[in-house]
Amino acid sequence: MLPEPISKAATAALMQHADLVVATGSQANVRMAHTSGTPAFGVGAGNVTVIVDESADLQSAASLIRQSKTFDNATSCSSENSVIIDASVYDAMLAALTAEGGVMLTNQDKQRLQDLMWHDGKLSAVFPEKMPRKLCKPHRLTARKRLPRLAF
Repeated sequence: MLPEPISKAATAALMQHADLVVATGSQANVRMAHTSGTPAFGVGAGNVTVIVDESADLQSAASLIRQSKTFDNATSCSSENSVIIDASVYDAMLAALTAEGGVMLTNQDKQRLQDLMWHDGKLSAVFPEKMPRKLCKPHRLTARKRLPRLAF
């Protein structure tokens, strides 16, 4: 946390001393993160990255992630775009996400979904705003009996 007044210079200095930078917002912020010399994830405005570590209430975090990703089929730019899970809680967090209706895709299913969703580097118009159950079943993306609310 930076003390007031916050400046670009102070933000840059903080990024250089961090172990990992997760930058959202303007392209300038994301660019600064990627040139800070610190490993960085950078996304545009609204593409939320969630970090789950040992201090998290895993059931609550999984529930909130599920609610965010399933509300309005994740069309809101405030829904979680990615989840980074600390190794110390990885298995427990995947179990909590599974309890919320999520499924871990196999590498084959992930590739098939990626091939269906992206054409020539652009997102297919068929997929946005659709229920995962309606997308997975016709494309045979999971052999599981229970179709997902969300995929991870």
